[in-house]
Amino acid sequence: MQTNTEPSLTILLDQLNNALAQEVPEALGTLLKDNAHCRIYNIGLYYCAGSWSYCLPTLASEAGLEKVARAYAVHSMLAVDDIKQQLRWSPCDSPHHSDTSLESMMPMTQQVLESLSMYCDELDDYSNDYFDETDTETEQIHNRIHARVINELKKAVTQPAMRDYIQQGGLITLQAGDQSHECFLADVAAIMGEAAHKRVEHEISIASELFAKEYALQQAMTEEQLAQLEATTLSVADFQPDIDRFKPAFVECDGGVYLAKEQYLPAYTDSEQEALYNRFSLWDLLQSSEHFDEIYRKFGGLTGKAPAKEDLLPTIALAFATKLKTLLQNTFPNRRFKVYICVSRMALSRIAFCTERNDGYDFHITTDDVLPGVQTII
Repeated sequence: MQTNTEPSLTILLDQLNNALAQEVPEALGTLLKDNAHCRIYNIGLYYCAGSWSYCLPTLASEAGLEKVARAYAVHSMLAVDDIKQQLRWSPCDSPHHSDTSLESMMPMTQQVLESLSMYCDELDDYSNDYFDETDTETEQIHNRIHARVINELKKAVTQPAMRDYIQQGGLITLQAGDQSHECFLADVAAIMGEAAHKRVEHEISIASELFAKEYALQQAMTEEQLAQLEATTLSVADFQPDIDRFKPAFVECDGGVYLAKEQYLPAYTDSEQEALYNRFSLWDLLQSSEHFDEIYRKFGGLTGKAPAKEDLLPTIALAFATKLKTLLQNTFPNRRFKVYICVSRMALSRIAFCTERNDGYDFHITTDDVLPGVQTII
């Protein structure tokens, strides 16, 4: 397929090569220098699988692994060391993953990737007549980006600045969130060689066995054991001080009502945009409670019965939601609002709201077999 954008592709890919060559060695060196005290075992790049809309430095450390494993142990049936093995190659579970400073470490690379994304978007203009061909060409472009990134990481392995790190067992990898183990391991082999591939493959295999073990332990729990797991003398009254302190501020913009927070408002307003923006995590609302540790230990994990309407956590959520709706109605007496409550072990327990308007949107209530727990709109 011929398009008027083809001549620019070679230029963009050359620019990507230059950006990677300048920024990757410096970024990886900075990661090692700034985090040496954390006992790093993996550095590399993390990208958006399927689009390559971003690619940024990432790292994993023994200190970070210990921290997150101890946090997860509150709701796990496994020992901390087993949880560490489960999470060793899960980049999104690393506490370093949320470090926003990583996002600005490779600005030239990010700029070129954004231009390549725009290039692929232009290809989509031809998709009505050449859908299959366009899809194939976009995939080929992503493969060419991938090859250049792999090549730069292979070069990094041979850099003198990486010698001590590599000799001590450190790895350099390319990771993505929505990526199969097979793809990740193929990249490990391409960057680090067969010995590293076998090592990481073995560690991932152990992690899979531990996940299976934990699931079997959960499934084997009796109703009596589950009830004991959730037994508590806490009541809604114990959380009344937190409910009393709940006084969110609001702003009006483009005909909508939004929470006043440090986050860009949507580019346009409708009920769906309000609902996506105006969310509270129930656990965040309870974080300051003196009873937080107990209630989170009892009801915050995946193991346990699905919450019922009359249970403690849904009752607390209803109290927060009722106060929220009262605040909204008192602040904006000429508007009507809908407040959504979701309390489930299988999703983020949350409260959300939007203006009630006739634009066809409503909060989606899923069935119990999809999302077991409590969902309601007040």
